Amino acid sequence: MKKHAAQKKNIPVMTVFAIAAVGIVVASVALLWTLRIGNSANAERKVLRVGEENYTIAQVNFFFFSALDELVQNASGYTSMLGLDATKDLSTQPCPLSENGESWKSYLVHQVKNSLTKVHVLCAEAEKSGVSLDAIAQSEINSELKYYQFLGENAGYDDFGSYLRDTYGEGMSADILRGLLEKIYLADQYEQIMRASFSFTDEQLHRFYGENEYLYSLYTYLFAFVDGSKDFNAISELLSAVQTPDEFEKATLEQTGQECYHMTDVKGSELGDQSSGDVAWLTAAERKAGETFVGKTENAGYVLYFIDKNDNGFSAGMNEDWKTDAVSAMQEEFFQIWLSEATQSYAVKEYHSIDQTGNR
Repeated sequence: MKKHAAQKKNIPVMTVFAIAAVGIVVASVALLWTLRIGNSANAERKVLRVGEENYTIAQVNFFFFSALDELVQNASGYTSMLGLDATKDLSTQPCPLSENGESWKSYLVHQVKNSLTKVHVLCAEAEKSGVSLDAIAQSEINSELKYYQFLGENAGYDDFGSYLRDTYGEGMSADILRGLLEKIYLADQYEQIMRASFSFTDEQLHRFYGENEYLYSLYTYLFAFVDGSKDFNAISELLSAVQTPDEFEKATLEQTGQECYHMTDVKGSELGDQSSGDVAWLTAAERKAGETFVGKTENAGYVLYFIDKNDNGFSAGMNEDWKTDAVSAMQEEFFQIWLSEATQSYAVKEYHSIDQTGNR
């Protein structure tokens, strides 16, 4: 399917509404939130125990602030819809992604706990299998550390340690960072090994893809965001009445003052749960080009304009791109089953000091 020549933004918006989990990121983070400065002794306090290993506040904070930064970057332009202000106290802001109304801080701590547990289990299982970091991974880690140093210098820091402490909290150091990166890379390396160990017949793949087609089809649509200061009802009615994508783009700019988002070839698995109204609408088999969907949040609203769907040639039998997706999806399913079973062998314990996670 031909993509739009001028793709203004390419953030899977539905992902913002239904983020299944906040992933582990080894990327730069800015100073997003400052509550209080702990001391070095505090930073060494145990926060989480997985199996036989204890993780300190300094270690867990690296995952916390990295996850927060990824969330803010992925939700760029939509944080107001999520009710997230990373410059303020996250413990006082309710998280709409949470099922029990917990705060953004509690939500992130929970996600980080799951992510760190996964990393630990994968590393432990890798060691049991005799798998260690290969030369490529070691080289990548060295490059990663140089990149962190560059970020510190670019931010005006002469001392790398000071940059790490200001960014990830008191107690963070270059040695701790290297150790965490080694764990993350080893976990990723072993995860890929495990995924590749699962193979399937063509019959299994065809049946699986047919049962889950919406997850692997590609959807192209436009997304118009309307903030709470505008007359949402009037604007959504106007946008719903347009006849072409060009008219939708023009009307969005005129009515909201900002361009709409071009969501091009977004895979169904990136949209979120199909039980969600907007995802169910977008992925419905009867959906036709030019149809619109109006959605509203507590503080804002949005309008979707459907353009088309591409099922990777599955229904037409034109190519086997669908098979690649089916293999990947089934490997993911089998890997998650394996990981869940493996994790049961590792006791996980939270210490009271976990409440200090997210404080610099």
